[in-house]
Amino acid sequence: LNYQKRYEKVVILRMIEVKVMDSHNFEKAMRIFKKACQKDGFMMELKERRFYAKPSEKKRFKGKKR
Repeated sequence: LNYQKRYEKVVILRMIEVKVMDSHNFEKAMRIFKKACQKDGFMMELKERRFYAKPSEKKRFKGKKR
């Protein structure tokens, strides 16, 4: 009998997209993109995943966030 548990990792890909209509609006499109990334929490997630955090550290940090 095989008692090993097998887990599947579910990955949800989020794609932020900004369309630029003409070349003069590139700066405006970059501002919109940055705001969308900030709203989505993309940059915070990158900072959190930059280094490995032990599960106990994650729990402690999660408690401080609230």
